[in-house]
Amino acid sequence: MKKVPILMYHHVSSVSEATPLKSLFVSPRVFDLQMKVLSFFGYQGKSMRELLPYLDGKKEGKVFGITFDDGYKDVLENALPILNKYGFSSTCYVVSDEVGNYNRWDEGYKDRHNLMDIPDLNTWLNSGQDIGVHTATHVSLLNLQESRYTEEILNPKTKLENFFPGRQFQDFCYPYGDFTLNVVNFIEQSRAYKTATTTVRGVAKAGDNALLLSRVFMKNNMGFVKTFLKVILGIK
Repeated sequence: MKKVPILMYHHVSSVSEATPLKSLFVSPRVFDLQMKVLSFFGYQGKSMRELLPYLDGKKEGKVFGITFDDGYKDVLENALPILNKYGFSSTCYVVSDEVGNYNRWDEGYKDRHNLMDIPDLNTWLNSGQDIGVHTATHVSLLNLQESRYTEEILNPKTKLENFFPGRQFQDFCYPYGDFTLNVVNFIEQSRAYKTATTTVRGVAKAGDNALLLSRVFMKNNMGFVKTFLKVILGIK
């Protein structure tokens, strides 16, 4: 089946060796290089919304998805100019109850980073980028009671769409990559989302279950060669 790689990022910012969770950071310089490599080989970066026809097998082409988890402000500040430079679109998964706050779910690491607020997200959307849903509070869905599924999975979509009248957000991402069969069935039956991405590492293919999409974990040490091998050739 046709490969449709989906890239996974969190932060686009430079950090020191002492930074907690530094594996989640890609510097602006490296991010630019990674986008340059893929553009050089004729690939076009797409949001999950724009990537869906390729995942469904309705379209073919040299494309890849670009996703950012959590909605950090540094993505707006550092990634957006680079995305615009190459004419790429992307999806940023937003934690609806934490818009304009910080990553409370990482407080145990003492690693606080600002999240985009409503004006930031509006700028993001008006620049041709897209938003997806990352639950209400960034909760792990592994042991979440079914009585809270609507609260954490469906209500965030409504909340974000109320922030931006006239827009609909159709893409979901499992926090920490955690999901169960019950969660996937709930999302499927709700018909609220057309795609859902995991943290399962690998290159997605046309025809894969659109609610269980694997992604390529992009790192700061992935230069020209590693980007080519992992994204284009799909070598783990």
